[in-house]
Amino acid sequence: MTLRVQTKIILLLSLLIILSIGGLFVLRYFEHNRAQLIFYDKIREKNILFDKLLKLNGTSHETITYDYSYWDEMVSFVKSGDLRWAHENIDVGLEIYKSHTAWIYRPDWTLVYSTNNVKDINIRDILVKKKVFDKYFSKSYFQHFFIDTSQGLAEIRSAPIQPSNDSRRETPAQGYFFVGRFWNQEHLDELSGLTESIVKIKPAVQRNISESDQREGVITITRALTDCTGAPLAYVYSKSDYNVLKEFNRLSNQQFFFFILFSLLMLLLIISLFIFWVSKPLSLIFKGLYSEDPEIIGTLQGDRTEFGNLAALITKFFENKKRLMEDIVERERMEEERKKLIKKLQSALTNVKTLSGLLPICALCKKIRDDKGYWTQIEAYLHDHSDADFTHSLCPECAKKSLDELYKLKKERP
Repeated sequence: MTLRVQTKIILLLSLLIILSIGGLFVLRYFEHNRAQLIFYDKIREKNILFDKLLKLNGTSHETITYDYSYWDEMVSFVKSGDLRWAHENIDVGLEIYKSHTAWIYRPDWTLVYSTNNVKDINIRDILVKKKVFDKYFSKSYFQHFFIDTSQGLAEIRSAPIQPSNDSRRETPAQGYFFVGRFWNQEHLDELSGLTESIVKIKPAVQRNISESDQREGVITITRALTDCTGAPLAYVYSKSDYNVLKEFNRLSNQQFFFFILFSLLMLLLIISLFIFWVSKPLSLIFKGLYSEDPEIIGTLQGDRTEFGNLAALITKFFENKKRLMEDIVERERMEEERKKLIKKLQSALTNVKTLSGLLPICALCKKIRDDKGYWTQIEAYLHDHSDADFTHSLCPECAKKSLDELYKLKKERP
């Protein structure tokens, strides 16, 4: 199938627009990948920052657990159970190190002392059974885990109680020290301020935390809060809005949409202008050439573009062609007349050839016998067998003879 030139040009323009849109898609793909890399890098930074802040926020809690368990007076307290000493040191230490509760156990797992600064009698015991302690604390007494209490989730740190001269913590445990702090709303608000995000806790059985969303610029960080067995007890998650990326995605989508719309409008405009400026004049020229009617392209002759020049040339061509046709007709007419003349000449030559033979002529009256046996005057015969015509006159000899006869007749009359 042969395509028209107009169709080819429209297809070419459409192809250029499609290639432009395709190039935009490629550019958008690379921009999306770049934004994705930035987003993932931001997630990595947020994760590192979140872990560091959690560790920094728990430094005081870890410090009281380690320092108080590495103390001769603590070893003595396990044996004596001096409540006054405990109030002056353990209770005050909880306030100083921003912790909430503490438990002290002997090596046989009997409770020596329990205290909390929220005055909740329901959390008197650590709620960790001895068999569980023996199983999961056998490798190290320094543990970090969470328990569920009446005050909510509590972060627990444990350490063996040992004398001050055991700098390497190698002697047998003289008891066990547990310190806890509650992850209440005040603590979550503090973490939210430090991480510049919204920090919340959800139980492990109700985990339905949304993942990070690059399109919305939302970064979600999740950490499992495990119990003493290592099983997830709850999840803490930090949700922060990365507004710069969100705005970048919005502007990118907006620019992409407007560019697509602009490309389509440009395509429609180019096609419309092409039809008006190119396709329509070409159609008129084609119709004029096909029908050989210069009046069809008469409207283009006043156009100052190439189509106007082309229309003028076509009109001139038709005029020259008309004159040429008229010349051909005249030549054909002359050729026809020439043929007729030749035919007459040939007929005359034929007649001449006929007259050139022997003619039967009367010796007295000079009549000639024709092909049918009739005797006719010589003038009539020659007229019928040639183009010659006759005028009657007398030669001098016949004229003299005729005058003599007339004179003789006149004399003979009385």
